[in-house]
Amino acid sequence: PTMNFMPAELLSGTADGCRVKAAGVGEVSLPQAGDAYSKGTSLTLGVRPEHLRLEAPQGDNCFDIVNVEYLGN
Repeated sequence: PTMNFMPAELLSGTADGCRVKAAGVGEVSLPQAGDAYSKGTSLTLGVRPEHLRLEAPQGDNCFDIVNVEYLGN
């Protein structure tokens, strides 16, 4: 499946998860261990559209949907 990539920076990381700041997205908490990296490390955040879900707004993050592609099922 196709993945979207965006530059990001590690804000904090533990063995249980990490917090990153991604360009155009803002701050995001992830369940991926981040304790092997130093704060400020440059990262590439990969996002699969099928793993996103819509919820009521809770912050300033917003996205513009520019393409929708039917992939079956």
